[in-house]
Amino acid sequence: MGSASSSLAFGLLLSAMVGCAARTPDAPTAEVTPTDSAATARAAASTAAPTALPVASASSPPPAAEPAPFADTLGGVAPGVPQDELERRFGKPKSKSRLQEEQATGEFASSFTWADGLSAIMTATSAKGRLEARLLVVEAPSKLVTSRGIGVGSTRAEVKAAYAKEIDEQVSTDEMVVVGEMLGGLRVHFDKQQRVRSLALGSDGE
Repeated sequence: MGSASSSLAFGLLLSAMVGCAARTPDAPTAEVTPTDSAATARAAASTAAPTALPVASASSPPPAAEPAPFADTLGGVAPGVPQDELERRFGKPKSKSRLQEEQATGEFASSFTWADGLSAIMTATSAKGRLEARLLVVEAPSKLVTSRGIGVGSTRAEVKAAYAKEIDEQVSTDEMVVVGEMLGGLRVHFDKQQRVRSLALGSDGE
């Protein structure tokens, strides 16, 4: 009887252990699919800190200002005026130089001079082409003035006041103020008393 009781007790204990194992299933293992990985990456990216944009340094130089546009007249005419218009306004010139071809420009040029201090470099694209003024020059005793009232005898202060925004300070000197561009603009020449000695408007072809 003792042996039979021990066998019975061992059998009951074994049955209980098997039953417990059957009633407690293993915890399921989570599977990560490629779709879940992509979604996780997108979520992380959406919460990431935004990329900082570059900020201009306070010490960066400002962009260079564009030069002010410049156009002017001398005696009421501008460079490009044809010969017949000049002669209609100021009469026949007292002298004309021989028409010659310029190697630097390929144009045909002649110098016209009037008795009252006006002169002009007249050019054409061919030896028989229409002559037009490329450069206008006035000096004493001319009374002709620019569109802003500057003429022979004007002071340097008057020139600076009239053309304050267009003066090229980098190339101007004590003897000359350049208005607009050196080539094609207005060059105002001064005497020792800083009064206008002569004015040249247009290009000299150099």
